[in-house]
Amino acid sequence: MEKIYQSSAEKDANSNIWLDIEQKSAKSPVQAAAPDDIWQLTEGRLNHAKNKPVKIPDAEVADVSTKAGEARYALRNPHNDKYIIIGDEELFLWNLIDGQNTVKDIALEYITRYDALGSELLMDLLDALRNDGFLEEQPVSVFQSLKEHFHKDTLSAAAMSVVVFFVHGILTTRKADSYFTWLYKHFAHVFFTRLMLIFGIFLFLADIILYVHFFLIRHNGLLITFSSTSHHVYDDFILLMLVFFLSVLIHEHAHALTVKKYERKILRGGVMLYFGMPLAFVDTTDIWMKPKWARIAVSFAGPFSNALLGGLFFSIALFLPDTILRSIFLQAAILNTTLFFINLLPIAETDGHYIIQDYLEMPRLRTQALSFIKSGMWQKLARRERWEKNDFIFFLYGLIFIAGVIFTLYLGLHFWITTMEHLFKAALLRPALVLEILGVLVTIMIIFIIIRLFLLWSKRASNINNLLQSRIESG
Repeated sequence: MEKIYQSSAEKDANSNIWLDIEQKSAKSPVQAAAPDDIWQLTEGRLNHAKNKPVKIPDAEVADVSTKAGEARYALRNPHNDKYIIIGDEELFLWNLIDGQNTVKDIALEYITRYDALGSELLMDLLDALRNDGFLEEQPVSVFQSLKEHFHKDTLSAAAMSVVVFFVHGILTTRKADSYFTWLYKHFAHVFFTRLMLIFGIFLFLADIILYVHFFLIRHNGLLITFSSTSHHVYDDFILLMLVFFLSVLIHEHAHALTVKKYERKILRGGVMLYFGMPLAFVDTTDIWMKPKWARIAVSFAGPFSNALLGGLFFSIALFLPDTILRSIFLQAAILNTTLFFINLLPIAETDGHYIIQDYLEMPRLRTQALSFIKSGMWQKLARRERWEKNDFIFFLYGLIFIAGVIFTLYLGLHFWITTMEHLFKAALLRPALVLEILGVLVTIMIIFIIIRLFLLWSKRASNINNLLQSRIESG
C-alpha cells in the first residue's frame, strides 16, 4: 500500500493543496521493508510501547480519494495549516490514537485487523504526526524532568542515570536468538515431545494438589528455618532469593524456547533491574506473526514451567526425611507455584492477561474491560440498555481481575503471616540481620551499576574509535 506523508509548512501561500494531492498520488509505492528490517526499525524507534499518543481534538479529516477509487484522506492541522495524506490503513491507526490506547495496543489491533505486522507503518505515521503537530504533548515523566534539570551538570547527570538504571535498567543483547536456537536444537526440543507433555501434565496436577496441602492447609512458609532464634534466617533469605532468580530465569527460557518451537525469532534477551532486583527477560514479540494458539502457547509456557518445577520439587520432598534438605525443596516448590498463579492472574499485563486477550482476539481487552466496569456498565444499568456480547466479556474479565486482586492480597497476607513474621522476630533478636540483608541488596545493586557503567564506557570508546578510524580513512 502506498504511504504518503506531506507537510505544507514550507509551501507558497498560493499553492493548491488539491494539486499537491494529485502530484503525490502519482508517486510510485514505497517498497515494504523485510520482516527482519521491520523488527530492527521498531526496536530502534519504539522505545516506549506503553505510551498513549493523543491526537489533537480539532484536526480535520477529508476524503480525497482518486477517481480510480484509490483511498486517500487528508489530515489538516488548523493550528499551523499543515497537511498529511494517508490511506485506509493509516486512517485505521489514526482513529485508534485517542489517548486510551498504548502504542502496543494499536500495533496489536492492526495485526488483528489486517493479519500483518504494521510496526513500520505505525512508526512512520507517528513520526509524521508528531513532526507536524498532530499529536498533543505527552506528560514528561519525573525521571525525564530530573534528567533535563541536571543535563548541564555531568556529575549530576551521571548520578541521575545511575538512579534511573537502578529503578528500571536493562542490559540486553541481540545474540540471544543464536543462544536459544542452539539450546533448542541440541537439548530443549525433547521437552516438546508427546511423552514429556504427558509427564508435564502429571507434574502440573501434583503441583496444584500439593500446593493446597502444604501452603494453604499446613501453612508452610518461605523460610527454611522456623525458629525465631535461629542464626540461619539470613542464609534462608539468600537461598530464597537464589531460588527466585533461577525460577524467573527458567520462566523466561520457557517463553523463548517455545518461540523457537514455532520457528520465530527472539529479538532480545538480557537482565532487567527492577528497583534493584535483577530479573531475566526475553523479547518474544516476533511470535505475533504466528496464529493465536502459538501466541497463547508462548504466554502459557512461562507460568507452566514454574508449575512443573513446583510439582517436581514437591514430589522430591515427599520422599525425603524431615530435614533441612526437605524444607529447601518444599519452599522452592511453594515459591514456584506462587509465581505460577500470580503470572496467570490478569491483575496487570501478565501472561494470563495475554492468554485471555489472544484467545478472544481482542487486543484492547484490558483497557476496554476496565473502562466498561468503571463507567460503561453502570450507565447501561441505569438506562436499562441491553448488553451486547462484548459487554458480557468485559464484565467477566472485570470479575476475574477483581478476583485476582483479592487472591493476590490474600497471598501477600499469608506470606506475611507464614514467612515475614519469622524474619521480623529474628531481626529483633539479632539486629545485625537487617544490615546483612541490606548489604546483600546493595551488593547486587553495585554489581549491576558497575556493569552498566562499563557498558557505557565501552560504547563511548567504541564510538570514538570508529570516528577516528573513519577520519583516518577519509584523510
